[in-house]
Amino acid sequence: MAKIQLTRYFVLVAGLSLVCGCGDGAPKTYPVSGVVTLDNKPVAGATITFISDTGGNSGATTSDAQGKYTMSTFKQGDGAVAGSYKIIVSKYQKGAEENPYGDNVPPEVEQTPEAISEAYGKGYSGPPKGNAAKAPKEWNDIPAKYADASQSGLTFVVEPKPNTFDIKLTSK
Repeated sequence: MAKIQLTRYFVLVAGLSLVCGCGDGAPKTYPVSGVVTLDNKPVAGATITFISDTGGNSGATTSDAQGKYTMSTFKQGDGAVAGSYKIIVSKYQKGAEENPYGDNVPPEVEQTPEAISEAYGKGYSGPPKGNAAKAPKEWNDIPAKYADASQSGLTFVVEPKPNTFDIKLTSK
């Protein structure tokens, strides 16, 4: 009887080991860190993306105030899977949304039939028609070639060890 219970115990433990596993099933990653500079000045808030040459897992992160970054693939700061990568770097900014009326902001109209009728009688044409609001302007603070993997010229091979890759960009 004790032998049967012991056998059941080992079967249960073995079954739980298979179900739970020893890891999360993700490929092993290796630390990758460095500094992003543009014309030898640190770039804060740059988005750095490692795109796998083999179509595998890519990584991405953002540089801090000193331009330092630590790559993330599956979780924050875990690094990248060993292999070769094309690198893209960008730092997009967005301007304020533009007023569809320009500088001539029409007066607010009280929302009663009488007030609206009177406003139209004085030339008020109502709110902008359709999607007249202008989208905020967006720009990249880093030369556009670095945001394109086929033009950036940035590549790196992650090896099964801690890796350092300083990204030196130029505005020319």
